[in-house]
Amino acid sequence: MTRPLGWARRISRSSPSEAAPYSSSRRSTAPARSYDGDGTIYSSRDWRLVKDPKMTPESFHYTAWSTHVDLRTAGELRHRHVSLLQGLLSEGSRAVLERHPTLRDERDLAMFLHFPPNIFRLHVHFVPANRSMWAPTDEVVPLEPLMQSLQSMTAGDNRASPLVKNFPRVAGSHILSCEKWT
Repeated sequence: MTRPLGWARRISRSSPSEAAPYSSSRRSTAPARSYDGDGTIYSSRDWRLVKDPKMTPESFHYTAWSTHVDLRTAGELRHRHVSLLQGLLSEGSRAVLERHPTLRDERDLAMFLHFPPNIFRLHVHFVPANRSMWAPTDEVVPLEPLMQSLQSMTAGDNRASPLVKNFPRVAGSHILSCEKWT
């Protein structure tokens, strides 16, 4: 099924007073990819939702990559980013559900981020809700509770969401060293 390039940009807002979408002057220089029915299942000005290499015939796995190069981790998300995440939650979920008709609704999806991540470019995973998690539970940040946490903060608050933990310090220092390279 082929869709026009701008199909995913039509996002309904819950109220007219809702803040304008997050805008960044530093976007990725990679060309925007449209929905291609294969690797990319959703594309917008802010996100590219693609098949993840971990995807198998038995279980789906998609990853949404932010086009905002200034957003590297969940720890950099603030109140002003809520509309960016709401758009992904709405349109990304819809795209996954269209690709997998056996899913009933969003309750069959798990959407989350890792913190700390192993790749420092903001991305959100979409997997089956009943899938066993491969990452430590204290490094998995579910998308909806993160959004609720960010929404509860004031617009001028520049702190990270309390759901995102700080990196632990290592023995009095945050600098790691290696005594021997092999």
